[in-house]
Amino acid sequence: MELTMLVLLIPIALFAAWVVLEYSSRVRMRRVVGGLLGLFAMLAFFIANALLRFDANSYCNLAAYRLLDTSVKQLERGRTEAVLRAWKYANSRIDTGYERLSNFQGIVDQAVSEMEK
Repeated sequence: MELTMLVLLIPIALFAAWVVLEYSSRVRMRRVVGGLLGLFAMLAFFIANALLRFDANSYCNLAAYRLLDTSVKQLERGRTEAVLRAWKYANSRIDTGYERLSNFQGIVDQAVSEMEK
């Protein structure tokens, strides 16, 4: 069984067990299953948030690497003015925040193409 299927089936099974136990006289078992369900939900939210942040950071890191790598190559070729012009453009257009990640990629693409002309 795949891990993703298991991750989907565990909370469903815990919730079903909790619902069944809600109508039984086994109070301690109901509390244990309810606690496990709560812990699993918190763990799932934590992992999802960590994955989102990792994805966003790797997206920016790759773009920043491209910008720096192209800048170094162009500086080694003696194209200081082109690099300076591209960095000034990028600096004037940059707007920080996770909600503007595609803006960062576009700025890097424009600066890199400007340096490579």
